[in-house]
Amino acid sequence: TIALETLTWNAIYAFFFFGSYIFYICVISVLSNMPQLYPVYYGVSNQILGSLYFWMHSILIATIVFSMELVFKSVRLTWLPNNLDIAVEIDRGYNTKCDIGMLNSILMGEITSAGNEETGRSDLLRAERQEEEHTQHTEGASL
Repeated sequence: TIALETLTWNAIYAFFFFGSYIFYICVISVLSNMPQLYPVYYGVSNQILGSLYFWMHSILIATIVFSMELVFKSVRLTWLPNNLDIAVEIDRGYNTKCDIGMLNSILMGEITSAGNEETGRSDLLRAERQEEEHTQHTEGASL
């Protein structure tokens, strides 16, 4: 799941991401081949790492977990995005039909109906009209 949250992959990140799995297998292999430290587990890694069932289960479980995480993330981004998700989409250029003024009003909490674009625009227009009327009224009263 950490691979989904990473915005850019570089050599250092890839080294530690994949290196952690290789390190785990190496530690298990070394520790299970030391009979003086772990006599009960002597030779277990040779049997486990040589088993097709171990590798198939490891790949299958990782694939299922990754698929579920991908589905949950896409559902959240599609129907329940938060302010950060919206900002990331705009920054990456995924959302080309974006009214920055309306988005700013939504993020600042000035428009309550952020889910419906038409209602949000009408609320924004209504707020602008009320502000203009208030400005005209205060200018007329001061004269």
